[in-house]
Amino acid sequence: MLGPTLEDAMSVDVHKEPSEMNCWPKENCCVCRTPTSYWYGTGPLNVALCPTCATRATADSLPTKAQWIDAERRANKRPSFAAPW
Repeated sequence: MLGPTLEDAMSVDVHKEPSEMNCWPKENCCVCRTPTSYWYGTGPLNVALCPTCATRATADSLPTKAQWIDAERRANKRPSFAAPW
């Protein structure tokens, strides 16, 4: 037996949203910004994370929820007259 691969050592677990949430818009992955139904972490570490990025990510490399929200706001600049949500 060769032991765990680098990919196994670096991956984090993600969980799919409950099926009753399928009608909601998907959030962008915190790494690649691809819309996804998968999430990592809980509380202040709860961020959208697609399965592809989860295979390459480490827990330490992921943003906090606050950092992720801030990055999404910067990426989705809205005019000042737009709704704040």
